[in-house]
Amino acid sequence: MTRAVVFAYHKVGVRCLKVLLAHGVDVPLVVTHEDSPGETIWFDSVAATAAEYGIAVSTPDDPNTAELAREIAACAPSAVRMAKKSIYRNADWDPKRAAEWEAQVQSRTLETEDAKEGVAALLEKREPVFKNQ
Repeated sequence: MTRAVVFAYHKVGVRCLKVLLAHGVDVPLVVTHEDSPGETIWFDSVAATAAEYGIAVSTPDDPNTAELAREIAACAPSAVRMAKKSIYRNADWDPKRAAEWEAQVQSRTLETEDAKEGVAALLEKREPVFKNQ
């Protein structure tokens, strides 16, 4: 199973998170912003969606911290690289196009050596050794 740390906000983030989960991607961590109680029109809650699926949520004031970097580093490098590409590419896309792109990238990520190592490590109950392949 592929693992991906997801940086998400807005309705696009909720939609993309659900697409990833529907495609069997293991999402151990979602990084988002604190929900604003008064914002109900444009922003669906990524944090609430993650909670529905039992996914850990981080809402740092500053995402550029060593603590968050350590959390993310525990995931496969290919998954982290994919998450960064998604953030930059999907920022200005409509939700449908962004979700379609996410699904394509995730299907490619599922075939990497790191994805196979992640599954093997899970089955063997050990920490994975990722090689960025």
